[in-house]
Amino acid sequence: LRATCDARSHSATASVEQAKEVIVGYKDKVNELKAKESTNLSETFEETLNSLRNQLLEKENEKELLRKRLEETKETARHEQQLMVSAFYDVGLQVARSKVNRHASPGKRSWLGQMRAETLNVPSMASLSSGKRP
Repeated sequence: LRATCDARSHSATASVEQAKEVIVGYKDKVNELKAKESTNLSETFEETLNSLRNQLLEKENEKELLRKRLEETKETARHEQQLMVSAFYDVGLQVARSKVNRHASPGKRSWLGQMRAETLNVPSMASLSSGKRP
């Protein structure tokens, strides 16, 4: 009986030792999986972080490009306004000169006006002012 008990005890001890080894193996596998999972999460986090950094750089470059376009558009608009003001000034100056020229020489007529006067035998203003009559 004692031999049977010893055999069973020895068998139970061996089973316990085997169970401990299996548990230690599972524990190692769990720790290994945790480390691997942590590494995978860390790699995924790094990839996500790098992707977001790249997106941020792209957005900053796009913002800079749009800012430059805005400045160019403002400069073009300012230049066009200056050209319009200059053209308006030139037109005003021409109108003022033509009025001054008309008032300064009332006897002058255009070529067409002179032809009409000759055809109709109407004395020109210059001939009337000089005292000549046709």
